[in-house]
Amino acid sequence: YDNTFNFWNDYLGLSTLVAKRDSPPYRGSFAGLDLLSADRRRKLTQRGKPEPKVCVFCRNNGAPEEVYGTHILKTADGRVLCPILRAYTCPLCSANGDNAHTIKYCPLSR
Repeated sequence: YDNTFNFWNDYLGLSTLVAKRDSPPYRGSFAGLDLLSADRRRKLTQRGKPEPKVCVFCRNNGAPEEVYGTHILKTADGRVLCPILRAYTCPLCSANGDNAHTIKYCPLSR
């Protein structure tokens, strides 16, 4: 085992979890629905950007929406939440879990 991250390996069994989820398709209407609650609108104007709703790491790496829509990449204070990235260990500094990152974002890389 060479300790490299394989994106296509289902390390956490998420495909089984997604297959078990059976949510009925939405058949209603969005007419008249305020998609931004007052609380979210306030946060948006305070910071200038919306809170993430999906994991951009998984989305950018080609995972299906059923995967990247189930979690976000990080908390507001920088703690990694993405289970795929948390399982990855940086080959340069050995960081993983809460502080996981790819080589591109490693403080030891140039």
